[in-house]
Amino acid sequence: MGGLGALLLTSCGSTAGSPSGSTVTLPSGSTALVALFAATSGEPQVGFAQRLPFALADRDGSLREDVPSRLRFEVWFGDRPIGQPTDVEARGDGIDRPYYPLTFTPEQPGLHRILAEVEGDPAEVSILVSPALDSRLHDGDRLPRVATPTPQRPRGVVPYCTSVPACPLHEPTLRDALEGPLPLAVLVASPGTCAVSYCPPALELVLGAVDNHPRVRFLHAEVYADAAASGPLDRTTPVVQELGLDFEPALFLVNADGVIRRRLDHIFDRSELEDELNALAR
Repeated sequence: MGGLGALLLTSCGSTAGSPSGSTVTLPSGSTALVALFAATSGEPQVGFAQRLPFALADRDGSLREDVPSRLRFEVWFGDRPIGQPTDVEARGDGIDRPYYPLTFTPEQPGLHRILAEVEGDPAEVSILVSPALDSRLHDGDRLPRVATPTPQRPRGVVPYCTSVPACPLHEPTLRDALEGPLPLAVLVASPGTCAVSYCPPALELVLGAVDNHPRVRFLHAEVYADAAASGPLDRTTPVVQELGLDFEPALFLVNADGVIRRRLDHIFDRSELEDELNALAR
């Protein structure tokens, strides 16, 4: 089981013409710690508390379904730790494979080491922290007012929803919803064009939460403007461009005043979604 190897894991798709994924080096033990976020997206960034999901994989590259209920994470930059070790609960309600959503605040750009001990074996992954970019929306920023497609007015996005049948979360537009009195849960995802082996069921989880949260308005926006075309997916929707996204899925939980309370990027499960929606509706 020794030696070195690499595992490339992609998110649901690439939305900026470049592949998304995270390359990790397998440790000497039987389990690899895998970053479930896009290294090519410039995440994470300095100076902001960020939620970064990690998973466990066996040496053959398959994500593990049977994982410890909790892992203790350490974050290192160079020869010093960043903050204190953090215990993170596994999340896996309603999805195929569990993950661990670690939140930490990078202090400097550069290579960071994420360490955990899995059943007595060391597991480690290195992630690159980028300088802060103005195009990146963080918690506390105001969500842009974008006229997203609706069934009556798709605004050149064909189809306006790649789910079959089309989901009911496309009215009103995001711009109009931000004028209303309710907080928002805005999902940007392309459920019908996922082309990799592991795609989290983001839209299904959001649809399953709608009836339980009447005090939250839910919206879904597609990633690609030309998903119905026979050629490559190379034209993104205005909402992707306005939100500065180059990965998917991304769920924005937005207070009634239009300010982002929380982002759930790349992957979330039913329990984490419920926790955030309950907090949003308070």
